[in-house]
Amino acid sequence: ALHHGVFRDPGERGFSTRPNLSLEQLSVGPGDTADLLRKVLPGIRDASKTFAIPALKQVFEDSIRPLLVSKCLLIHQPLDKSMKTFNQRTNNLLKKSPRYLSALDVTTEKEILLEDEWTLFLEHIFKHRVIVVDDWTKCYGTVQTFLHSSDAESCSDSFKGECDASFCEQTGKAKLAFVIFKEGKLVWAEVFHEVPCKSVVEAEALAVIALLFKLIDLNLLRGTVWTDNKVCYNVLNGEYEIKVDDPNRSLFLFLRSLRGRFESLTPVWKPRELLLIPDRLVSMVDDPLISRNRLVLSILEKTVPILSQPQFRISWSSYLRTIFDKRDGGKQISNTTNEIKESDESEDSICWVKADDEEAEIASFLEIMKTFSAHRLLIVVDNFEDKSPHYQKLIKDLSQKFYTCWMSKEGSVTIVEYDSPNTEEKETKRLVVMFGGTMALDEYIHQKNLCTVVLVKTSEIKLLRDAGIEEISAKTLLSFRNIKAKPVVPKKPREDEDLEKGGGGGGGRAGGE
Repeated sequence: ALHHGVFRDPGERGFSTRPNLSLEQLSVGPGDTADLLRKVLPGIRDASKTFAIPALKQVFEDSIRPLLVSKCLLIHQPLDKSMKTFNQRTNNLLKKSPRYLSALDVTTEKEILLEDEWTLFLEHIFKHRVIVVDDWTKCYGTVQTFLHSSDAESCSDSFKGECDASFCEQTGKAKLAFVIFKEGKLVWAEVFHEVPCKSVVEAEALAVIALLFKLIDLNLLRGTVWTDNKVCYNVLNGEYEIKVDDPNRSLFLFLRSLRGRFESLTPVWKPRELLLIPDRLVSMVDDPLISRNRLVLSILEKTVPILSQPQFRISWSSYLRTIFDKRDGGKQISNTTNEIKESDESEDSICWVKADDEEAEIASFLEIMKTFSAHRLLIVVDNFEDKSPHYQKLIKDLSQKFYTCWMSKEGSVTIVEYDSPNTEEKETKRLVVMFGGTMALDEYIHQKNLCTVVLVKTSEIKLLRDAGIEEISAKTLLSFRNIKAKPVVPKKPREDEDLEKGGGGGGGRAGGE
């Protein structure tokens, strides 16, 4: 029966994975060990110098730390079990598991990556708010760099297919997407909406089946299929044990049997970062009725150029998994919440940023405004009239971004207060930016509803440190946003980066590692 159904064509054809290789151009090397060592040993000595801790520290201080400080992406103390509260608060802010790298991790990557790759890596850190810990003794994260290839896996392959799926538990409907490459060119893309199914893994299996059907239609019979779901990958390669009571038994057996329609079909598991096109199609093509084909083309036009860029995945190190116990980085069970106590935020509600001249002050101020997105702002400037016209214009032009603006003077100090009618204003503190460290000990900056950032010169830093005021850090943003350590239960988010996306279970993003 199998030879006359969907599993096989009536006409038989031979199944062979033997590559079409020739030895005519083959050369065999001499295996010269001494020559190899002459090349390897100098490289090892150079690496020892480049990656020496003192050398890396200098690189970090000169070119990395300044980029992190005003973005509140730096934490100044090592992570240990006492930092569980910070980890939980960061989890609540991001609504996903925080990612961490030590200063050692980040600077090592800078020395390894090419210049363009380093720029993209920094953008990844900024976009995903990866916290960098000023620690030179431990690794807090691993960094994987992925490069996409549109070519087939083997020189004898004729295609490469990529597929992805998402599943909504509430509606019992899935969205499937796949793309097909032939000879390195994108030749087909398709999205299916409102596909009835019962689980994430069923949705992912249906995406693979939809891809295989289209490959058969196009008579593409030798190639590879990429999926980010390990269950489907193992079903195709035979490693998955399909039990008699498996709820997806018939589906999995049908999927595995479809391999018989191909001359050579190689299943390949790839991380989600390398399934960029089907992943974006699943995420962005929401309405099947509104110009779907044009929308798909528009998404592809914006996505394809990104395929030439490296994709990064940052995961917790084994040390972090030990001290924070959970892989999810903060989602605590109700009976364990007593282990996490709310922290005293008073020391985090005032901090300083080094800015030795007017240009540095302006640059730091603009970055702080971008990071905090404050709806209520108080600016304190000493000798405002002595500042440059550009400086004064910058402060005055802020009034255009707020609903109201008041300016007053107390001696030589100019105070400008800005307010917005935004409904979120009560959820955050008022941001105070002080231009000058000598004013930092005045009484009005110690109110509980204020978060104060002081722009100081190097000569003023000791004054603030003696008063117990430390450099701005990731804790400052948590204080400004009034983020507490009490666990929150957000709506089911899209699976984050390297978290396990296992085979069965509930709704959300389909996939698995």
